[in-house]
Amino acid sequence: MKKNLILAAKLTVTGLAIVLVFNKVDLNEVGETILKASPIYLFLALLLFFLSKLFAAVRLKYFFTDIGVILTSQYNFRLYLIGMFHNLYLPGGVGGDGYKVYILHQQSKKPVKKLISAVLFDRINGLVVLLFLAVLLSLISSISFIYGEYDWAVWLLLFLIYPVYAILAKWLFPTLHKSLVATSFYSFMTQGMQLVCTYFLLLSLGVDENIMAYQALFMIASILTIVPVTFGGIGVREMVFIASYQTLGLDRDIGVSFSLLFFVITAMISFSGAFLWEKPKENGVLVDKDKEGTVKSS
Repeated sequence: MKKNLILAAKLTVTGLAIVLVFNKVDLNEVGETILKASPIYLFLALLLFFLSKLFAAVRLKYFFTDIGVILTSQYNFRLYLIGMFHNLYLPGGVGGDGYKVYILHQQSKKPVKKLISAVLFDRINGLVVLLFLAVLLSLISSISFIYGEYDWAVWLLLFLIYPVYAILAKWLFPTLHKSLVATSFYSFMTQGMQLVCTYFLLLSLGVDENIMAYQALFMIASILTIVPVTFGGIGVREMVFIASYQTLGLDRDIGVSFSLLFFVITAMISFSGAFLWEKPKENGVLVDKDKEGTVKSS
């Protein structure tokens, strides 16, 4: 009953978000903009997004290794794609992360608490880098004027984000923080690939100015989509563009078209996990005997 109520609430919020977006934009204009998008640039954007997910999967593999769950690269990426598929209709990553925790607990016999810590720290690691890049882009793009005389404080925040994160990570996740440098590298690669992805999306729509401003706003909106209130974040990014386009001097219809195209690309890659969703075999999972004192799970 509770799950049904939560599902109904998320459906309602998603529907309202979509309605609000479509009431504020010219649907014909958005449709024409998307139809005119360059197929070559769209393909390049799709390729870069796929590469970003490869880096993200490797990052998560580090955290599983830290708790003694050794995954083959193929098995790890399979789990990641299945998780993306679940995340598409269960917002906030709860479905995908929950699936991975459930499967790996069954196959490795690791405590659920350890597995949850690994996927949670993985998300925090990615979020910190996303926040860092969003703040950096907002400072060096045309929207930096919004900070006014307080831009020094934003620069200070930028330089403090990572040191504070590193200190908190060592305190809160003592087992996992040792991979901080490697996983942060993969987080930067993940977000870097997605930045290039958004660059090609904007080029496909004919945008040749204020590109970093669109990207900064997009990354800020991506942070907001982490809150699990809509399906796949659809509606949230679009509302951010609608709410801020006048203040920031950006094209509202381009912003909405841009975010919708990103959602379509995300969905295309995520749906590949639908063909893998049956329970994976255990031959891709090992348990580190040195860390756990147990035998292999297969």
